[in-house]
Amino acid sequence: MEGFVRFWGCLLFLFICVFQSHPMFAYTIHLMHTNDLHAHFLPSDQNSQVCTDQSPNCAGGLSRIKTLIDQERDKYKDLILLDAGDRFSGTIFYTLRKSQDLAPILKTFRYDALTIGNHELDDGTGEFRSFFDKVDTSVVVSNVRFLKDSALDKQITPSKIITRNGKKIGIIGVLTEETQTACEHADEIEIENVQRAVAREIQHLKRQGVHVIIVLSHIGYEADQKLAQTVPGIHIIVGGHSHTVLSNDPDNKEAVGDYPTVVINSEQKPVLIVTAGVFGRYVGRLDVEFNEQNIPVSWSGNALFVHSSIKPDPAIERRVNYAYQLVERQGQEKITTLKEDLLMTPQKSFCSESCHIGEVLSNALLQGASDADMALLNAGGIRAGLSKGEVTLSDLIDVFPFDSKAVLIQMTGQQLIDYLSYALKSYSSTDRTNTFLQSAGLSYSFDAETRQPFNILIHGKPLQKNRIYTIVTASFLANGGDGFPAFKPIKTFPQTLRGILHQQLKKNPIPSFKNNIQKEEASTLKKAA
Repeated sequence: MEGFVRFWGCLLFLFICVFQSHPMFAYTIHLMHTNDLHAHFLPSDQNSQVCTDQSPNCAGGLSRIKTLIDQERDKYKDLILLDAGDRFSGTIFYTLRKSQDLAPILKTFRYDALTIGNHELDDGTGEFRSFFDKVDTSVVVSNVRFLKDSALDKQITPSKIITRNGKKIGIIGVLTEETQTACEHADEIEIENVQRAVAREIQHLKRQGVHVIIVLSHIGYEADQKLAQTVPGIHIIVGGHSHTVLSNDPDNKEAVGDYPTVVINSEQKPVLIVTAGVFGRYVGRLDVEFNEQNIPVSWSGNALFVHSSIKPDPAIERRVNYAYQLVERQGQEKITTLKEDLLMTPQKSFCSESCHIGEVLSNALLQGASDADMALLNAGGIRAGLSKGEVTLSDLIDVFPFDSKAVLIQMTGQQLIDYLSYALKSYSSTDRTNTFLQSAGLSYSFDAETRQPFNILIHGKPLQKNRIYTIVTASFLANGGDGFPAFKPIKTFPQTLRGILHQQLKKNPIPSFKNNIQKEEASTLKKAA
């Protein structure tokens, strides 16, 4: 009997030691998230173009996403569903019908909370209010004041508290400060510093006994990592804006980091960052186990590829088909026929150097402005390439979804050098840079290390610093968008940018690729010198 007691006593002691060094999980959070849907009702391919086939690269679509959400809700009744912004702008569905089809569809997803993306303000707060009234869910953003809509300012809250497993979870929304310079309706809002707003709201939530803090962020992947490092108290960041794919699949060539990306903050605690690409081709799915001190101790998940074998939700499919019928007739207008693909930057889903589609669009804009020396377009407005074959209005809207007035401005050669230098300041070889300038009539190279332009030619002749040049561009840029210096237009065209592109692409053949913008590595430049 004594030996029996000793045996069980030793076993109990061993159990207590193991339990103390490896505390049991107190509770688990099941999370699902979307971001940067950009009105992509239908699936899209790797070139960001709408597709309807069953090929492996034809992914996404709102009806498939709804199926995935319902499948996960069947497994986990306490599933949290969040969206990190930019539901507006990107396809013909939004261009022609704004949010009147999008809002009823997203209402059926039953999000626990949404935050605002910069493109929710493309048509001003009026359109966002219309969406907000119909989607019937909480919208959170902690660093924005609505200056021209006092009702929105009262209805949209900095954060929201939900309860899961008896634990209070605080969800804080935040919008990129770039919106103040990247939005034509920036005068309708006021934006506060991200870190300051989040830190203040964390303290507010802690006073209410919140156990877990989730930041629902539309500031971009790199900014998310800085936020995690600099503001203590965050447990999870659900991100958007940069269109970043995170994945644990070693064969996923789109992925730029692990899902989740783990940052150790100033308190030596882990912060989990997740985001799910763009256009609904991925949906994020994360499980996090917390200990009794509300610290994440284990996690698993991935960006789920919304592949073509997923069965569409019948009700959402009917809604999508109805919306498609409403826009199809206008969208199927033929513009041109291509003999080859017009791609974005090679192997990238954005437009920077050697971007064929950027050069074609710039050239079409210059053709529509005979009194201009050159055309400049910011790469942030170019969101897809074009595939060989027939090109329709719907395709053009996919490529160039954010319309603007077309204007003429003037600047000296020296101002143009400074303008290009600013455009290259934030250049990245792995991510979209909104300020990167596409051109026609102007060609240039740039140093990848110093991000400075050189060998600047105007129609093949060296730029003259004292000469005044006339440029056709977007009113968005002329007004100082994306932080560019503002220039007063000397002429505003009756047509918008997309209207000119539409007209010129329909009228003129596509010229051969001149590769107007080329990158040089610093090592190559030194050898040449």
